[in-house]
Amino acid sequence: MNTQRYQTGIYRIIILVCLGWSLAVTPVQAAWQALGSGMNEQVRALVVGSDGKLYAGGYFTTAGGVAALRVAYWNGSAWANMGNGMTSTVFALAAGSSGTLYAGGAFTTAGSVAALRVAYWNGSAWATLGNGVNSTVYALAVGSDGTLYAGGAFTTAGGVAANRVARWNTSTSTWQALGTGMDSDVYALAVGSGTLYAGGYFTTASGVAVNRVARWTGSAWQAMGSGMNDEVTALAIGSDGLLYAGGKFITAGGVTVNRVARWSGTAWQALGTGMNGTVYALAAGSDGKLYVGGEFTTAGGVAANRVARWNGTTWEALGDGIGSGEVRALAVGSDGSLYAGGTFNTAGTTPAYPIAKWTEDNSYLLWTK
Repeated sequence: MNTQRYQTGIYRIIILVCLGWSLAVTPVQAAWQALGSGMNEQVRALVVGSDGKLYAGGYFTTAGGVAALRVAYWNGSAWANMGNGMTSTVFALAAGSSGTLYAGGAFTTAGSVAALRVAYWNGSAWATLGNGVNSTVYALAVGSDGTLYAGGAFTTAGGVAANRVARWNTSTSTWQALGTGMDSDVYALAVGSGTLYAGGYFTTASGVAVNRVARWTGSAWQAMGSGMNDEVTALAIGSDGLLYAGGKFITAGGVTVNRVARWSGTAWQALGTGMNGTVYALAAGSDGKLYVGGEFTTAGGVAANRVARWNGTTWEALGDGIGSGEVRALAVGSDGSLYAGGTFNTAGTTPAYPIAKWTEDNSYLLWTK
């Protein structure tokens, strides 16, 4: 420790106090902020990479006024494109621990490379993952071992029969099926403690009745209770290690949950009284809180326009929420800030099309007299 500097600081504080100054802690109000001028079309996917940058995918062709075909990143002050982008919609993004960014969607070209609906960004260019898949990718997830999982409407991956879900083997650079897959589309994937979870519109997985949500043990698909009564559109692993699901469903495991639920490991549980409209996105904060986005206007009976937070016991609004439209994607930054993307044009009272950032309350010290 620099003793002289420390003593000097103490003397200054004593002098200020003697002169009648006091130290106040002044809160900085939580607020929604725009990210530049945003995009010219809707955002459908968000992820924070291992580099701390925010990546966005969707229908857009410009970001912050810059040509950015359906994928772009925010460097903290401006939007930047990623090569020549994609030829069609990006529905899913996932970040690998090595800095690799994966993208999935309806595109057939990434950059200048033929990439059938799935590709990865190596930091400077887009590259393919084998021969890709034969139909739209709606969901991506990366396991702790670096394995990439893809879900969607496809029935083949790399020429291999893989009904709506597949795994990319990085060792052999090949696609692999997971059992016989699902009987209908997969919209959401999440990986926790080595287990892959899938949600969507399907009712069977490898012939097992699962009702729109299932887990892959490494060798077989298993049901999770009696599943949901309608489609699952979002999944997330909470900081508690539990799985959270959102969607259009009203019941989960026979329990009324209203579009959002938690899997305890043995049963589905409600989070308060849930939402009054569809949930499209979930994101878990490291502080144990769960963020939910969609087209709802109340959460647990509390007015919460299209975005809300579960604090572990009750639902909370985030300011005035999001203006007309939908929240289709959420991501939490390393600093705890929440990013929301979708079809909206305002966040709180701030013009923000169609992406915004929620910054939580912080405090700073201010000398006052």
